[in-house]
Amino acid sequence: QALDAAGNQSSSSSVAHRMTQNTNTPLTPTGLSASTGPQGTVELGWAAVTENAEATPGDPQSPLLRELAGYRMYRAETHRFHPGEGNRIADEGNLPVLPEPVLVDNRIVNCRWYYYKVTAVDSCGAESEPTASAMARSFSAIRPLPPADVESFYHMLGWKRVAWSPVQE
Repeated sequence: QALDAAGNQSSSSSVAHRMTQNTNTPLTPTGLSASTGPQGTVELGWAAVTENAEATPGDPQSPLLRELAGYRMYRAETHRFHPGEGNRIADEGNLPVLPEPVLVDNRIVNCRWYYYKVTAVDSCGAESEPTASAMARSFSAIRPLPPADVESFYHMLGWKRVAWSPVQE
């Protein structure tokens, strides 16, 4: 609406709309650590991301990151992996913005090394570069059962054969 010096007001103009573009991505998270948790788990932590990778022109608070949606965690069995849909184990839906970001990975096999990378993602879906990989594995204090049905067979040629049932638990 327009307003003149006498206080007269015009009728409203037509509505205009435009979506802003996201020209920034969040900074790469830092301090990714992976450590052995209780049996069958790996505990992960990293520093919260609070800034964009670049300043936003015209924003006096830039490079402050105001639209962080959360984080994406990736896991592989080799340290040289590229984060992608196929190895993402958590995203901004279950890794929200927290003062001290953490994740407990409980979908692993004991005694196997796993490598992790994390990224930050904003509400527009812009994802940061991934961190370097961090590695950890989980241990088990549970001993396997001994083999069952052990049998020894002697052969006329002087050799022996030993057989047993496989351990299932």
